[in-house]
Amino acid sequence: MADFVPATKLNIVPTFDSTLKLKQIEQINFRTQEPWGRWLLSHRAKLVFDSPKAQHIELYFKSYLPYEKQWGKLVVNSQIIFRELHRPQMSGEFGSHLLIEIQKGRNTLEIMTNRSNLDGLGSPFARSDGSDISVGLRRLDFMPVQVQSHFLYGLQPSSFIGSPYSSAGQQGLTKLFTQRSPLTVEYRLLRRFEHQGFTFNLDGKSVYSPSDEGSGNLLIGKFNLPSTIPYTNNIHVLKVRSLPIAPSAKPFSTTAQDDPDVQFYIQQLELKPTTSSFQTSEWAAGLLALLLSCLLWLLLFRHQRL
Repeated sequence: MADFVPATKLNIVPTFDSTLKLKQIEQINFRTQEPWGRWLLSHRAKLVFDSPKAQHIELYFKSYLPYEKQWGKLVVNSQIIFRELHRPQMSGEFGSHLLIEIQKGRNTLEIMTNRSNLDGLGSPFARSDGSDISVGLRRLDFMPVQVQSHFLYGLQPSSFIGSPYSSAGQQGLTKLFTQRSPLTVEYRLLRRFEHQGFTFNLDGKSVYSPSDEGSGNLLIGKFNLPSTIPYTNNIHVLKVRSLPIAPSAKPFSTTAQDDPDVQFYIQQLELKPTTSSFQTSEWAAGLLALLLSCLLWLLLFRHQRL
């Protein structure tokens, strides 16, 4: 039997947090539960579940691709939410916290790949295993969303760039927040490709695109968020993603060797209270009044001494 992780506890795959009230309907091409998790079978596996309402949920997964150059895709309701590729000299293990939007009623999660144990496209991964195993799933957890100031959804594993940068894939990176006061977004983005553009979406609508068309790879700026009603469950969804990259665009030499699914990097994405020009003027006027009062007091004190 093929196994790839020492079993220290039983990892049930999939798991559904009870507060979400999701109901599992069907599993297709999921092999029997093992202590470390489960194998998927063939090139496509499907999980069908029902939701009592439309909602945002967190999907946390950890997967394993046993073949070099094997790719995997996670698809929710026909929309690709994550891509992975087992590159040479890599472990083939992947994981991420993803924000997914599910609809009321029936939903599907599909996991697709291009290789399996018995597909005849190469040497079997597990010759002694008679089943068509393809992708190992150690975790597939459906959980309530996290609203944390420094937490980003959608991280794309990078084999090249680490801290202090967060790497993003084609779907971009997402931050959740609940504040209603006027807010300013401060960002530091690192392009992977020359002249790469970006867009910021708030609750599904485009609100800002940096105008800097410079050739450098570091993009720094800030902008004010428009006032809007919270999207769902009193939560706002802020997403930054790359604009389509021209086929002729060249990657910067510093990141050219990174995983092909990595699109860009984030060093900073912070929300801060907006300081209006009126507030700034009011503060300056108050400071000026204080200085004039001190000056007047000094003049009067000097006059009394004379």
